[in-house]
Amino acid sequence: MTPHKHAKVIKAWADGATIQIKHHESGGWVDTESPQWGDLLYRVKPEVVYPVTQMNIEQITKAYNDTKHTNGLVGVANQAIKHAIDNGQVYIKGVTNE
Repeated sequence: MTPHKHAKVIKAWADGATIQIKHHESGGWVDTESPQWGDLLYRVKPEVVYPVTQMNIEQITKAYNDTKHTNGLVGVANQAIKHAIDNGQVYIKGVTNE
């Protein structure tokens, strides 16, 4: 017997995964709470993986000391984001570092 064409996604949905359908107009993926398992394109919603800073404690301390009188923790967060982009850990969609 041939498995249903959406069998893997149906099994993931039964196990609690969020299912998405491809929107016919925008071409983007949207969550669906009640998939119909018809002729649409279905997928398990990809897990978002957030980067962890690669800054060491000295770099974080320096960023804090350099910005504590102006932006405080916002300055540290911005420095961590800049560091991640500059070191190729994070990419901004549509922007290259060339």
